[in-house]
Amino acid sequence: MPLPFLPLNPNLQCKQIKKNGERCKNPKAYGTTVCRYHGATPPASRKKSFGKNNGNYRVGDFTQEKMLERQRWGSNFDALKKIGVSIGMFDGVGRGRPHTLHPDTEANQILMMWNKQQRQKQKIEEELKKSSKDKTIEEIEQRLIEILNEVEGNK
Repeated sequence: MPLPFLPLNPNLQCKQIKKNGERCKNPKAYGTTVCRYHGATPPASRKKSFGKNNGNYRVGDFTQEKMLERQRWGSNFDALKKIGVSIGMFDGVGRGRPHTLHPDTEANQILMMWNKQQRQKQKIEEELKKSSKDKTIEEIEQRLIEILNEVEGNK
C-alpha cells in the first residue's frame, strides 16, 4: 500500500517500472533509487565492515584476529605437549584433534630445535656404539670430540 505523501513528492518514490507499465508506488530506500522489493541495498551495507563497525559485532570473540590468536595458543600448547610426551612428563594420550601448526610461534620453534637436538643425540649414541668396540677410552673420547665438532659445524 503506497504511503500518502508519495504523490506529493515523486522524488521519494521507487523508480522501478512494474510489468503492467505502472511505476512502483513504494518509497525508495535511503540512498538508492529503488525500494527494498526491487533490490535496494543501503550504502552502509554495500561496503564491507569489519570489527566494531559490523552490525553483528557483539564481544569480538570471533573476529579474524581473535581466532588466529586462539589457533596460535593451541599450536603452542600442542608443541609443548609433544615435548612433554617425548621426555616422559605426560603419557601420549590426548583428546581432540590437534591444532593448526603455526611455524612462527615460539613453542613450535622450540619443538623443532628440540627435535634437532634429539636427532643429534641419537647420532652421537650410534657413533659411540659403533666406535666403542675394541677401542680404548682415550680413542672413544677423541671420537666423541670429533662428532661434537661435526654437529656444531652443521648448525
